Amino acid sequence: MTGNTTDISTDVAVCHGRIFPIENISGITYGICYGTAAPLSTENGKLIEATADEDGNFKAMLSGLKENTSYYYCAYMQTGDSFYYGETKTFQTEKEDKNDNTDDGNNTNVTQGEAIDLGLSVKWASHNIGASKPEEAGGLYGWGDPTGTHLEHGWNSSQPYYTDDRDLLQTIYGGLNAPDNITKTSRDIAHVKWGGEWRMPTKTEWEELMTKCKWEYISLSDQKIFGAKVTGPNGNSIFLPATGIRESGPNIVVQTDQQFYWTSNRYINTDDEPDYWAHIAFCSRWQPILSSACRFMGCGVRPVMDK
Repeated sequence: MTGNTTDISTDVAVCHGRIFPIENISGITYGICYGTAAPLSTENGKLIEATADEDGNFKAMLSGLKENTSYYYCAYMQTGDSFYYGETKTFQTEKEDKNDNTDDGNNTNVTQGEAIDLGLSVKWASHNIGASKPEEAGGLYGWGDPTGTHLEHGWNSSQPYYTDDRDLLQTIYGGLNAPDNITKTSRDIAHVKWGGEWRMPTKTEWEELMTKCKWEYISLSDQKIFGAKVTGPNGNSIFLPATGIRESGPNIVVQTDQQFYWTSNRYINTDDEPDYWAHIAFCSRWQPILSSACRFMGCGVRPVMDK
């Protein structure tokens, strides 16, 4: 069943669908088919595979769209070599407003769009997973948890959601034998939630952002949202809001001048401690650095896509 379209911008739209009964979809591929001509098929449309929730609802983010353009879309299902399609619907992307940036005198403008080319090896998303605009922190997720819902931890036994089951923690957050890099895998929350070419950035891509860009710590516009304006070699920029960090279950430690973002790389621990660490990008008023955190802690996620 084809659903509605939400979050339409100049080059991005989120299309919804439903497949049911959910208990009968084992071995079936499904998602959204879209293109600029109807009727849609695998010959004239692009397919974005999706993952449904327990009720069979799913969504797919279409990115790299042309501004002010009409698109057709429908839910699809593939079983074997056969394809089945839901009702075809349409939406139109927004027209870019060349005067959308406003100057508040504090050099806080950031480049508009969803996938921002900073002149680096990848394009960076304009906002975090769980956010709808650059100044929102979005969600705080455990590393390797594609659902973004797990709160189990092994940090403080006096807190709810505590467990001393190390195998459980590793299973939830990346797996018992987690790969060194989860980008664009089933454990990558950016790839699972946004679909398409979106994925978590690697440790190397975060390092490139830190070393090749200009970092300015600002309060965005008059909203007093603190974070870093990061300007690439080509002059385009993104805003990374302060996220805080979730340490114990649902408990969030808010540090207004600090940002914690996951990389897709597991931290290889050479000590005798449990192997549930991953690399993070840690940013503050002084200097952005690469560090590490327990995989069950909650950090922000800023997606990237290949050029």
